[in-house]
Amino acid sequence: INAAKENITNPDRTPLVAEIDERLTSLFDAFPAVVALTEERGELFIVMSERGKIIFEDLKKIQNSAFEDGDFEASVLSATLLEEILIGETYAERFISSHARQDADLARRSFAKTGEEIRALDSALQDFERRRLLAEVRQALPEYIAAFERVVDVIDQRSEAVTRDLVDNGDEIAALAFEIQKSVESDGDRLADELSAAFANLFNISLGLLIAGLVIGSALAFSIVRSLLRPIRDVTGAIRTLED
Repeated sequence: INAAKENITNPDRTPLVAEIDERLTSLFDAFPAVVALTEERGELFIVMSERGKIIFEDLKKIQNSAFEDGDFEASVLSATLLEEILIGETYAERFISSHARQDADLARRSFAKTGEEIRALDSALQDFERRRLLAEVRQALPEYIAAFERVVDVIDQRSEAVTRDLVDNGDEIAALAFEIQKSVESDGDRLADELSAAFANLFNISLGLLIAGLVIGSALAFSIVRSLLRPIRDVTGAIRTLED
């Protein structure tokens, strides 16, 4: 991009190059934040999985031991509570993939019902071990819900950042690049093929930077950054040829 700024001196084009430079800077600055949000989402999902496992195993133990002891009320109440929690967890984990607000709301609705069911189970339990297991559930469930709510926030922030800072900037960079291409083509049709090849890949490479970063991480992303600048250098060379 520095070479492009030095060699593209046409006054109609230099503002376009300057804006491309500014938007590239904004895109690169935003990229680490998107990667960090993606990593945080993964860490929160691990918390949800761990707490969900504790809840499931403890409630199953309560249900089975109560049934074996003939405490059918406690067995039924623990089964009912577990069913409601599993419904909530299903919608919560679906939201992580779908990002659909409806899934998040359905998860919250199920979790909201568990308070009364936990109190009913607590009143029915007499066995010390089963009460200990329920205490673990009462601790793990709010931790699961808190992690889920944070996941919702993280996904919202990441989606906004991707759209605003990466996709929109990538679209605008491509549009500015094609505007320069059109200007240069009007000065000399002999450069059309060269410039078209230089700019045709710019948006795809910008989008590739986003995808590679979200999947692979920031380390590989910086190698892709160098590829992103290559079309600019190609354009610089083409402009130099035209001016000669």
